[in-house]
Order: sequence, then structure tokens, then C-alpha cells
Amino acid sequence: NVTYGDPKPTNISAGYDAAAWGGNDKPNDLATKPTCSTDYDQYDPAGTPYATTCSGGVDEDYEFAYVAGTVTVAKRTLTVTADAKSREYGAANPAFTFTYGPFVGTDGAGDIDTPPTCTTTATATSPVATYPITSWGGVDASCALANSGPTWAVSMGPLTVTADAKSRTYGAA
Repeated sequence: NVTYGDPKPTNISAGYDAAAWGGNDKPNDLATKPTCSTDYDQYDPAGTPYATTCSGGVDEDYEFAYVAGTVTVAKRTLTVTADAKSREYGAANPAFTFTYGPFVGTDGAGDIDTPPTCTTTATATSPVATYPITSWGGVDASCALANSGPTWAVSMGPLTVTADAKSRTYGAA
């Protein structure tokens, strides 16, 4: 098996039915071992099995019967990293932005089928503290999106103290 973006495997080995060997014969005893290849090419989509075939085995003691196999392409993990943000208490949450990767080949952010969005549990009235930023909703046929969001800070906002305007007569209590 390979992961999306991996190069085409060149070292596919044949499997043998152990019950078919005569005496002490082993695969290394064959005059010419079969060679195997796959229909998979680098950057083929994940989730699709690609045919693997073997041929070319030669030995005077054995007749070869080839059974096709498959190479399955797994999704590559892209890490979604939210950009660090901060705001003052009472203010609205900022727009959350993020980056993700590592991409392979010529892939980039524009190739993601459904980009994720980032959110937090903090609201305008959440106390001064640190909150996580999480990503959700991202979907791609060949990549799995993993959250690596940092935390962000809600800091104290300005506090304005204004005295009430009062007056009194000199000497009065």
C-alpha cells in the first residue's frame, strides 16, 4: 500500500503458495523470479485500488499461475494550523485564518475539495483566558485533514472609570 503522492512502487515482490513448493525449494531457487508492477502512478487518487500483476517467472520444475493483486492508496495527512489570534474582552472574535500542508507535487490549498473552517468556544463575554482554535468541516478525496490549532488569548480590555459630577458648598459636609 502507498500514501497519496508516494512514488510508484518499484519493489513489488511476488507472493508464493508455500504448499506448492517441492522438497526444499524456495523462491530464491527459481531460475528466473517473476517481476511485478502496478497500474498506480504517483498522484493517482486515494481510495482506489490499482491492479498489480506479475509475470516472467521461469523454472523447469514449476508452472506459474499468476493472480492479480492490488495497491491501495491511502489518504495523505495534511495538518491544518490555525493562525494565532488575540482580542480584548468584550470584542467580537476575529476572523480565524489557517494554513495547511505539507502538500505534494503541484497540489496546494486550492486543490482541497472543501476547505475547513476554524472556530473557538470563546464568545465576546468569555472571561480573560486562553481558548483553543479548532478546524472542522474540511474534506478532500486524497488527503485527511488533521487539526493542529494553537490556542489564542482573550486579554483584558480597557476599563474607563469616570467619576460622577458632584458639587458641594465650601465647608458643607
